Amino acid sequence: NELGFHIAAEYFAGGVEGGPILPTANNLTMLAQSVSKMIAQIEPGSPSAEPVWAASEAGEALVLAQRIARMASSLGTPVVLQARLPGCGFLNDAIADAVAGTTLCEVKAGHRTYRSIDLRQLLTYAALNHASSAYPITDLALMNPRMGTYAWFSVDQIAARSAAVAGVELLNRIIFAVSNDAFSR
Repeated sequence: NELGFHIAAEYFAGGVEGGPILPTANNLTMLAQSVSKMIAQIEPGSPSAEPVWAASEAGEALVLAQRIARMASSLGTPVVLQARLPGCGFLNDAIADAVAGTTLCEVKAGHRTYRSIDLRQLLTYAALNHASSAYPITDLALMNPRMGTYAWFSVDQIAARSAAVAGVELLNRIIFAVSNDAFSR
């Protein structure tokens, strides 16, 4: 999962959007080692902390990378993977998986359906973005390249359905909640 995401990130960072994703064997090995080190820091002892060496796993990572690139590009351009969002209140800086045009995207590459916690993560990132105006976000998307699915919705839609308010009002409420001392204790 992570290797596929990082291959896609390298693809967009290289400015070759629209072309095939064809990392060299050496580049793939370096990315696998980098991802393994990152996972080892986050989850010591995880089986994913071992470098991806099997050809089938590398092949799967390439397929995931291609799907991530295709899905993200279909949502808008430019595509920024690993989009940095400044912290607010008691929330630290965050790194969103992607911003594609005006859509904030999170990639969930497991064998599972989307969960409410995924939407809460997107709304929190949208609020951080709203507080900083880092990106012109109007829409949210969840992508699962393994399952070949994505769910897209506007911030206004989610706000209206979940809190019966406009999108900007919901984001302001989230910012208030994470910035107010009474709520953060």
